[in-house]
Amino acid sequence: MALGIKTKLIASFLALSMLPLLIVSFLTYSNYEKVMYRNAEDYLQGATETVAADMASYFRDVHRILAVQHTYYVLQYIKLVSLHHRDLATRYAYRIFEELNFIRRTKSDLDNITIITPAGLAISAIGEYKLDLAADRAYQALKGAGKGAVSFEGVRASRFGHSTFSIAEPIIDDDGRNVGIIEADISARLFAESLKRIKFGSQGFMVVADRRGRIVYDSKAALIGRPLADILPAGSLLSSRSGKLLFRRSGRTYLLSFRTDPASGWRFVSISPRNEIVADVARVRFVTVLTFAAGAILFIVLLSLYLSTVLTDPIKNLQRLMRRVSENDLSVRVAIDSRDEIGQLAASFNDMVRRIRELMNELIANHAKIRQLEAEALQEQIKPHFIYNTLDSILSLLEVQDPETAIDMVENLGTFLRASLASGNDTVSVAEEISHVRSYLSIQRLRYGNSFVFEIDVDDEVLAMRTPRLLLQPIVENSLQHGLSQSPQAGRIAIRGYQCAEVFVLEVADDGVGIDEQRLGELVEALANEGSDGKDRRFFGLRNTNARIKLGFGKEFGLQIASEKGKGTRVRVTLPT
Repeated sequence: MALGIKTKLIASFLALSMLPLLIVSFLTYSNYEKVMYRNAEDYLQGATETVAADMASYFRDVHRILAVQHTYYVLQYIKLVSLHHRDLATRYAYRIFEELNFIRRTKSDLDNITIITPAGLAISAIGEYKLDLAADRAYQALKGAGKGAVSFEGVRASRFGHSTFSIAEPIIDDDGRNVGIIEADISARLFAESLKRIKFGSQGFMVVADRRGRIVYDSKAALIGRPLADILPAGSLLSSRSGKLLFRRSGRTYLLSFRTDPASGWRFVSISPRNEIVADVARVRFVTVLTFAAGAILFIVLLSLYLSTVLTDPIKNLQRLMRRVSENDLSVRVAIDSRDEIGQLAASFNDMVRRIRELMNELIANHAKIRQLEAEALQEQIKPHFIYNTLDSILSLLEVQDPETAIDMVENLGTFLRASLASGNDTVSVAEEISHVRSYLSIQRLRYGNSFVFEIDVDDEVLAMRTPRLLLQPIVENSLQHGLSQSPQAGRIAIRGYQCAEVFVLEVADDGVGIDEQRLGELVEALANEGSDGKDRRFFGLRNTNARIKLGFGKEFGLQIASEKGKGTRVRVTLPT
């Protein structure tokens, strides 16, 4: 059994589509893994930078809080303690205690704020107490330090048994002397809170190392105090302020991302097995690619059915109508919905049916056709007076035995008639229009015994531009009849063509008798009167030409006329390039 064209098309579409689909699915599956790993690296780096940014923001807040050291009460308390006036200092101590305790309650994760004097007396949000200065690392780090110094101490047990880290600054009096330190103890749970929203995987973790390269915080609480180099891959220096890298250890690939806080100099380092970060996405990958492939196959099948139907239905319709034609039904016509080969076939079918109808009606139409041809023949005998006058001039030239001039006039007349009577486009090139008007002027010059001269100067780039047919001849005819014919001396007609910005201009100028001011006003008004009902026959040629230009190209184009009595007339035609 022979397969139909629709079945063949469906099979072809499926065969041609499946191979690219398989290739795309394979490439998608392969590239998906690269994208997953790249996203995992970006995720870990972004998470590390987020934690570092959160901590840096918190450090800035603490730095603003430590500005309490500049208050009058703090400076007076330290001064009185240094002078051994404990009784007087106690009055200031109570006010300082209240302020520090208020700050501690209002700032989350702030465990304590302590002011330590050189005398070993300390006051904090907890109370006033004696302190061993030699055992206090922050005091020893900032003893004698100037303004702007800061000390960051890693996670340790505070004096009250809490797991904290600290930020300390020197207290500088009005004379610029170091008179003690102020220290903020921050709960280590601040790190844990920042890490809650980050997925490191079961084997992943984050550490924080100080400027000396010692780990001051570890999310697994097993590496605090150890050198950062102990957990870094061999050869990794982490010399830049931030970045990421891959390394292998014990057969597993790890992602490492780090960022350095510029204020504290602490380095935040995240380490996580790469496969654990992308584990959930990897499962999605298989389902996504499988869903894509299934959807693509379904789409290809539906598209094949649709396209085969679109292509075969017009052919089936044409087959059905052809059968009706074979049964002498000549009223059929195929609707043409496209310009492709099937549309061309339908158009040829319609032409065939039309031609058959024409041949069948030819006998009936013969009589009417004959009458029509007779009327056309009669019409062909009716010519303008210009043709008769030209033919008379040719006869006169032959009579006076001037055949060469007669031949020139015949050739010019032939050129003129071909351009005038040719059918086709409503516009011609400027070169064709110039050829037409040149023939007209040559004929008229011979007829009038060389009583005028004409010049034509048109720029080369203008010759290829388009203009309405028979544009210049009515203007030139007006120059001859109303300008030069009434002049007692030999006249001159100049035709110019040039481009000006986005338009080009054709000018016809004569040195005839010109137009008086009143008639020139009437002419300008007639050209501007676009609402004329057509009964006014004055200036018919110029008005007709002006109207054709405006209808064809727009109201901003058309004729402009300038004239002065006794000095000639200039008609300017403006057209778009």
